[in-house]
Amino acid sequence: MRNRLRTKFLGIEVKSPLVLPAGIMDMSYSGLQISSENGAGIVTSKSLTLEPRSGHKGPVVAEFEGGFLNCMGLCNPGIEDGIAEINEFKQRSDVPVIVSVFATNTEDFLKLTEYVNNSNGDFLELNLSCPNVFDEFGIPLAASKDEVFKIIRAVKTVSKIPVIAKLSPNVYDIVSIALSAESAGADALCMINTVGPGMMIDTKMVKPVLFNKFGGLSGPCIKPVALKLI
Repeated sequence: MRNRLRTKFLGIEVKSPLVLPAGIMDMSYSGLQISSENGAGIVTSKSLTLEPRSGHKGPVVAEFEGGFLNCMGLCNPGIEDGIAEINEFKQRSDVPVIVSVFATNTEDFLKLTEYVNNSNGDFLELNLSCPNVFDEFGIPLAASKDEVFKIIRAVKTVSKIPVIAKLSPNVYDIVSIALSAESAGADALCMINTVGPGMMIDTKMVKPVLFNKFGGLSGPCIKPVALKLI
């Protein structure tokens, strides 16, 4: 069965088409290792920023009958410490790593790319679409095909590894944005990020479950949305 699952992604053979996405897991080599040992053919780091981020106060994850809400707030140790964890993982494993990075402008994406160029990462993911930091950064970059094109085109001029654009499902016309990413040189698209944001209410406490009130929606319930957009 394992051999039947083997496939190739951007020229690299992987043991399984299952991918650990950037998300709520801690950014440590051991977390990546556990995922790879349990069937992930590719693992993705948390979205790393130039400086460490503590993210939102808890609770930041809530489960309901159809999936999860999360408002992690892009918490991460920063690009330098994140790369160190990735490099340690790669010393122990041959499973490919997608290094996910987040910024709000082209200049910072280019700085992050230089860090990734000097790492053992196999792919670079540009997170253009985090939905639970509206309070800080406003509408995601992935809502604008022009911004998507500009950032990807710039990153492709310096990146030494394939570039993946992580897009948002929360847009009116994802096709034009995806085509813009392709024309800018993206090697692959990550479809999709979480849906929403949404909110859950604790009826006993009479207040939102998440401290940040809103969070990105994931889990089985969004599969039909993902399939439609793809």
